[in-house]
Amino acid sequence: MDELPYGFERDWQKEMSHWFMRELCGFPDEFRWLPVDANKKQIFGHEWQKHGGFKIEDVPYIRKKHFRGLALITGRQSGAAVIDMDGPGSEESFEHFIGHSFAELPDTIAWTSGRPGRHSRAYLVPDEWWERLSRREDKHLPDLGHFELRGANHYAVVAGKHPNKDGDGQGFYSFLPGRSPWESRVATAPEWLLQGWADMAAPRCKPSKSAPGGAIMIVRKKFCK
Repeated sequence: MDELPYGFERDWQKEMSHWFMRELCGFPDEFRWLPVDANKKQIFGHEWQKHGGFKIEDVPYIRKKHFRGLALITGRQSGAAVIDMDGPGSEESFEHFIGHSFAELPDTIAWTSGRPGRHSRAYLVPDEWWERLSRREDKHLPDLGHFELRGANHYAVVAGKHPNKDGDGQGFYSFLPGRSPWESRVATAPEWLLQGWADMAAPRCKPSKSAPGGAIMIVRKKFCK
């Protein structure tokens, strides 16, 4: 997509909803979607997780005043996670923390706002992994771009307007060449990626102040689901 669709500003309730359907209909049917405003914020308030999201065929029935984009709900609701690469050097950060080259990831549907070094990609996650994965991991090396793993209770904007506050993007989301839903498919996340995520999300431990008999008691904290 090299320009905003016809009617993007003038008649968003009609033209934009049908454009979203055409853009996203190649994603898996089980994916659930959330309307967002022009600043990439969901528009259902603080309890949006309880909404459940829309099927793509229900998008034309969304009637929200500030609806300007669609986000994929990540986690069990869609059975998918999103990797968000945020700036130059994010691939080096990914390799350092995950232990595998970014180039080893399988091809999948991917999109960008056009900002330098930034894009996102979706992967299917087998259900048995969700109990071991944190909701979100955001990592980076000093002075290098971040990479983010988004799971339960998060979302990632896929289509629509982008605020482009720094002026270095295109002002909207588009699919990377050859990575659109009609040219590609959502791949399953490789086991090494899920294991690396699970390792980062493993229970944190700290010594207890009141361990009986002078022994050290380990208190485990789990930041998952």
